[in-house]
Amino acid sequence: MTQPDFHPIGTPGRPWSAAEKAEWRSQQPRRRRYDADVLPVLDRLLTKEFQSGQPALTFLFRQMGTFNHAKMADLRNLSAQGPGIDEIGAAGVKVVFLCGERDSVLRITTIRRAHQKVPGSKLAVVPNGPHSLYWEMPEVFNATVHQLLNDVYGLD
Repeated sequence: MTQPDFHPIGTPGRPWSAAEKAEWRSQQPRRRRYDADVLPVLDRLLTKEFQSGQPALTFLFRQMGTFNHAKMADLRNLSAQGPGIDEIGAAGVKVVFLCGERDSVLRITTIRRAHQKVPGSKLAVVPNGPHSLYWEMPEVFNATVHQLLNDVYGLD
């Protein structure tokens, strides 16, 4: 016979009081909180101006984000054993760095340093551009990508 789960708070057969619930919650490990974990990330991904001026697109952006269950280490590829700078150079791959001047996730100094380390790479910094340049400024993003592709591959 199995023992029922033991709960050190409350009296069996009686609903917990508000104080007992608060005590139990205080003993639980902290999980993701929308107000503390999601909102600050959103504020780095989308500018405040965009969030207030484009509520429908901000809502859609948030909804799309619910499909992404990656952790920060996944996003940073900390466990990836990808190619190094020498291997990228030897592969003959054309590398282009594109960032917004106001990116609040990746500092522009980080992108400039990466560009300096990859010989033959190109760098485009969009003036006043945010992190989610493709979302907030799609016309500028598309025009910049088109120009970069033209510069790299001579499309026009």
